[in-house]
Order: sequence, then structure tokens, then C-alpha cells
Amino acid sequence: MINPNYFHERCKEYYEEHKKYYETHRFFGVRLSVNIIGLILVLAYLIYLLIALTTDKPITKTEYIFMNELDIPDISICSPFQGLNILRCDFKWSDLKVSNFENCSNYIAPEVKNFGDRRDFCRIFKANKTVKYTDPEKELYGLRKVGFYFQITNLTDAEEASLGIASITIQLTSPDFNPLIYPGQDINNMDKAIKSHLLLQWNFIPAMAGYATVVRFRTRSYKSILPVNIGTFIGWESSYNHASFIESEVSQFPFNQNPFNIPNGTTGYFSVSAGSFIQEQTIEQRTITILSIISSVGGFYGAMMYIYSRLYGNSPLRPWGIIHKYFVSTSKINRCDNSCEKKQCECIEQKLSEFNNFKNFISNYWIIPNWDHNSRLLESRQNSDEQNLDKQNPIEI
Repeated sequence: MINPNYFHERCKEYYEEHKKYYETHRFFGVRLSVNIIGLILVLAYLIYLLIALTTDKPITKTEYIFMNELDIPDISICSPFQGLNILRCDFKWSDLKVSNFENCSNYIAPEVKNFGDRRDFCRIFKANKTVKYTDPEKELYGLRKVGFYFQITNLTDAEEASLGIASITIQLTSPDFNPLIYPGQDINNMDKAIKSHLLLQWNFIPAMAGYATVVRFRTRSYKSILPVNIGTFIGWESSYNHASFIESEVSQFPFNQNPFNIPNGTTGYFSVSAGSFIQEQTIEQRTITILSIISSVGGFYGAMMYIYSRLYGNSPLRPWGIIHKYFVSTSKINRCDNSCEKKQCECIEQKLSEFNNFKNFISNYWIIPNWDHNSRLLESRQNSDEQNLDKQNPIEI
């Protein structure tokens, strides 16, 4: 039979051999203080990131999109005086054929709009995305340029309040975004800035009497994050307000003595063509999201735990988790105290009991062919040892 004092004696030997590794109260206090300081640092870093999330301002990145086709922009043709007529507009195609539209009546509405100072009488050209410019490098049939012949009926009145010769102003806007005509489209600060840019550009493009004005444009777009967008804060794909606008370059040439194929009564001419098929796109992006905060805090916590484990060691992981505790029938495993001064014999017996429970659990959930065989061999050996011990020490009656 097993000596009842066997476990107690073995425990004392183990304690004497390893007692230098046990923590003193002072060392335990130092380790606890380091734990608290580490927790405070993690919480402080988390609070810093949350404050940065609420005050975060988006940054921008620029992309370049290579377009094969471009829509004809909406064209506002304005003057500060009455008596402006569009005599004809010509569509020149990629096969060099020209389509003539008298009075441009298919694309210019008859009503006149007032857009403010020196834009009192405006006519709007709209193709409604039915006609497109095409890249000359691509084998696509499309538009090359649109030409407009205009007439000012009374040059004297047109030049009365001006230092220069009679002229009109032109404004090119995207068919998708025109806050000059539709004020409700400017919903954020960037939209208002684009509107201001368009108003300033309006005064920059004049078409003068006796001159041919050539306008080349390129498209740009700005994708701004919508003001209320929960997905952006989380880190999902953002929802954008897409504002497209146009920048133009202008060249002007005087008419010669015998202009070719112009309508009678023409005062001036201007044409609009694509200057580039590369669209510059600016996109807003948030620098801090909830997912990025989780990632940053997790990395910071992992780095601190690595340093702590290298300095003070690491406790063994528990073999069971929440699923085992609430959904799997397992016996409760209690950690034994490190100090051998507190009921070490009971602790060792508890470990043996827990091992037996663990063996039963493994046998119920996993098939281990040699488990029972090894257990039987161990029991048979223990029985034979006990029988030999009884033979050597017979009990006297």
C-alpha cells in the first residue's frame, strides 16, 4: 500500500529545491504595480485614439483615370445685354464630317436665364449625355469639337458700358454637377468651393466680336465623404458625394478678311473640344476608424505583453474556455497554489483526481486506442507490486 506520508515528504523536498523561485511579497507588489501601469497606458492610448477619431479630418489621395469617352459639358452662354443670338452650331466628328444645326435649336432651350452681374441674359446648351467626345487614339466614332456662331444685334449698346470690344462669357459645367443652376447640389464646403471656382472661371472665358475663341477643357472630380456616414467611422467602404467640374484653356484668333463658311450676320465664333482624356480624381479618406483603433490598441497591448512576459514570465494558459464551461460537461479545474506550505498533499491529490477526470473526458470525446491498454498494464503492475510486498512482509495473526 502507498505510504500516506509519501506525498507530504515529496512535497517538502520539492519546496526546498525550488523555494528560491517563489515570489516574495515585495516582488509581488512590484509585479502588480507594473501590471497596473501597463493597464493605465493601454487605456490612455485607447482614449487618445478615440479623441483623435472624433476630431479626425480626412486626407486626400489623387488618382488618374484614363477615359475613352467624355460627355459634352453643359455650356452657359451669357451676356449683359439683350440681342444675343446663336446662329448655328457645328458638330465635327471623328471622320471629319460636320453636322450643322441652325440656331442650335436641338440643344439650346428658348428660355433665357439670369445668373447675376454681367450674366443677365443666358442661354443653356445641353446635350444630356447623348453625344460624347472620343479619344482620337482609340478606334471609336465620336465627336471632335462643337462650334458656335453667335450674333450681337447691337454692338453699340454692347460696348456702351465696357472698356473693350463687345463680348460674351462662356461657362462649362459637368452634366452631373452644376451648382450654378441647381444650388441644392452644394451640400458641403468642397462643393461650395467648386461653385466659387466656377463663378471665377466664368469671367475668364470671353468670346469677342471679330474673334474665333478656342476652348479646350479637361475634367476633374472630387469625392467627398458624406457628413453622416457610420460605415466610414467603423472602417467600411465610404459613401461619397461626387462633384465633377471642368477646367478650361482658352485661345483667341482674329477673323481674317474673308471667314470661311460662316452664317450671315456672324459677330463671333467659339468652339469647345476635349483637351485631355485623363481625368484627375481626388478622394477623401479617413485616417482613423474604429477598426484601425482596434488594430492599434491590439498591437500596443501585444507589444507590452511580450515585454512583460520576457521580464516576469507568463502564466500557463487555461485548457478550457467559456464554451467548455457552459456547453461542455467537464469538471472544474482549480489551479493549485504555488506555495507548498498550504496543503500540498491535498493539492497533489486534487491534481490526480483532475487528471482522472480529464482522462475520462478524453475517452468520451476522442478515441485513443492505447489508452485503456496502457491503463490496464499500469494497474496490473501496481497489483503485482502489492502482492510481492505482501509476500515479503506477511501479516502475523
